[in-house]
Parts: sequence; structure tokens; C-alpha cells
Amino acid sequence: MSRFDWLRFACVFLLVVTVLLVRLFYLISLSRALTACEPSRRAMSPGLVWLNVVPFGHLFWRFWTVIAIGNSLRREYDARGLRTGHSFGKGSGITVAVLAVVSRAVLFVGLFVATVIGTEMDLLRIAGLTFVVCGLLGLAELVAVIVHWVVVAGFVRQLQATRSAGVGDPRDDRDPDRNRRDFDDDYRPIPRRRRAE
Repeated sequence: MSRFDWLRFACVFLLVVTVLLVRLFYLISLSRALTACEPSRRAMSPGLVWLNVVPFGHLFWRFWTVIAIGNSLRREYDARGLRTGHSFGKGSGITVAVLAVVSRAVLFVGLFVATVIGTEMDLLRIAGLTFVVCGLLGLAELVAVIVHWVVVAGFVRQLQATRSAGVGDPRDDRDPDRNRRDFDDDYRPIPRRRRAE
């Protein structure tokens, strides 16, 4: 192998390792997001996040993972009485899932069309165009993964900060009148004395 071949191999290897590491830490972050929620408020178990490594199945499981994490975070925020005017990462997460499906579809359709075409020159053009488009979609997917990762990690940090500060009891269901009602239950008025007849 020439020096150029070694350099190309090293670049591809580094790219693959970087993508795999980003994907690994991204899935760890999603699993931690579910762990930060009380078990009764989780839409799915944290361990089910790892089904996103199953080949081809992960393309569809990503949608459920993003929706389940968003719903779990919303329930946890509601229960702690925190502001819940967010989508909790659903928008950026669904963008990741859609980009993944589109990039794989373009790859398979492009390679299928390239194999059907008879001439070698057309095959090289279509295959080259397919790889360029898939590369751009893959880069967009990587950026979307990082954005979703940062958004979800921000919500988890806020949950951990409120837990350590003692804001909201994560074991209590959302009840804005809980403190007032507890006071009312403890307060018992002194009964009136009966009038002597």
C-alpha cells in the first residue's frame, strides 16, 4: 500500500471511530435522562435505549426513544412543579430520526439504481452521487445528534440541580396545593363550647 492509501485508510478509520464514540456517548446520555426521572414517570426503561444499536431496527426505534424521553422529562418537570413549556428535545430528536431514515433510504435506492444501470460510467456516477448525498445527510445527522444530546443533557442537569437544591419532591405527584392542604390538615379549630342552657 502506498502512503496515500495509508492516509486514506487512517482518515476513514478515525471518522468511523469518532462517529461510533459520539453515538455511544449520545446513547449513554439518553439513558441517563430516563434514569433522572422517577420510575413511575418513565415512558420506557433506560435499558431499552440500547435497542438503538440494533441494525436497521434502530431507524424506527429512534422515534419511540425520542418521544418516550420527551414524555418522561415532561412528567418529571410537571411533578416537580418546574416550567414545562418545552418540547423536551422531541423536535431535535425527531430531526435526528428523520435524517437517519432519509440517508439510509437514499443510500439503498442509489445503490439499487446503480446496480440496475448497465454501463460502468453511469454506475460510477450514480454511486458517487449517492455517496456524496449520503455523506452530507450523515453530517447533518451528526450535527442534529449533537444538538439533541446538548438539549437533553441540559434538562437532566436542571433536574439534578433542582433535586440537590431541594426544589420539588420528586416522589410527590404534581399538586400545587399540597403545602396549603398539609397546613389545613394540621390546623384543627378549637371547638366552640356548648352554651349552658
